[in-house]
Amino acid sequence: MINSFGKVYFDQKGKEEELAKRADFIKVTKRTLKSIEKAIQFLYEEVLLFDYRLLPYGTQLVFITDFFNTIENPTKEQLETLKKWFWQTTYASYFTIYSLSKQREAYNTFRDFLEGRTNNPLYNDDKLNRPFMAVDFPTKKTHGSVRYNALILFMMNQANDWRKLDVNEVDSIKIRPLFREAISKPENMVTLIVFENNIESNSLNSTAKKGKKKSDLSNWLLDYQNDYEKYFITNDMRNEYADDISKRNFILECRKEIIQKEEKKFVENLELKYEEDIEMNH
Repeated sequence: MINSFGKVYFDQKGKEEELAKRADFIKVTKRTLKSIEKAIQFLYEEVLLFDYRLLPYGTQLVFITDFFNTIENPTKEQLETLKKWFWQTTYASYFTIYSLSKQREAYNTFRDFLEGRTNNPLYNDDKLNRPFMAVDFPTKKTHGSVRYNALILFMMNQANDWRKLDVNEVDSIKIRPLFREAISKPENMVTLIVFENNIESNSLNSTAKKGKKKSDLSNWLLDYQNDYEKYFITNDMRNEYADDISKRNFILECRKEIIQKEEKKFVENLELKYEEDIEMNH
């Protein structure tokens, strides 16, 4: 909130008391609280961040709050640029690779965007302006990991066909394992959004609850009635599972390759480099 007073305070502790003495403290604080609400709504609706633990960086919330503090009624183009900035900073581990001094430069570039001096809010200290490199695919499910959070948010948006989310239409949002025996593998996780009064999503949710293994979604691999492509589950994977249910690792390798292939397209569309060399072997 203290960045709302016209200066960046990433590492300047003890400034709160000084700011509280300002004549405009209450006015600015009230406006900022409204901007925080808008920022949270933006994160939920536009990037499907339904749980605060999935926020890659707390600093992103600071920047996005400043966006709504400065631009009261943003255009569709400005919101799309902000969304792109969120994904870019997430996949590039932007606030990890930059020191506090560089983060101030990043904030100044972001301010230039907010005040119309540039169309690009993303700071790049590379003199050749080479694109950022996306961090490698996560090797294990780690809550709080920026890269794991990026993967979950990507899969969540893919499952929702990259549509904006309306909180009033959502019944529940879940992250479930495909196989309970591989609970630590990121490629084993399935993101599921259940909408109220939606036949398709309720059918999928009902299917997810069937079977003895209610803790996982392995029964989806035996269900040919529903389309699970957007959950990175293919008929080839179903056929392999039907042939031999012990092929869990093989199926997860296939699923990982499919996820990486789609993620690579998305990341490169963000003008980032995707480091993984993906070859579809199955």
